[in-house]
Amino acid sequence: MFELGRYSPGLADACIDMALKREEIETAFLLSESLARQRLPDVHLQFAMSLEDQGRFDKAEVQIDGYCTAFCFESIVQMLLLVACMWLPYIFMNNLRIFIACMHVC
Repeated sequence: MFELGRYSPGLADACIDMALKREEIETAFLLSESLARQRLPDVHLQFAMSLEDQGRFDKAEVQIDGYCTAFCFESIVQMLLLVACMWLPYIFMNNLRIFIACMHVC
């Protein structure tokens, strides 16, 4: 049976690159969503450039929006993970203070 988790990231990147080169955009999206989410912005960008070459500027603009959304989302998640590790103790302490204050009021 086909198991997605058994394949290396390099193989997933190569498959996505091949799908983009052959202009099999749906396959590239499927592979990037299931195997290499970090490549999703690249797929949006390559698809947008392909659409621009064909003169389909309205659809290219939609893909550029998808590129920006995917890129920004991945960056924000990474940043939040880094920041959350630093601020987690403070957040817990503030929540504990609020909980204790509510207990005294009740």
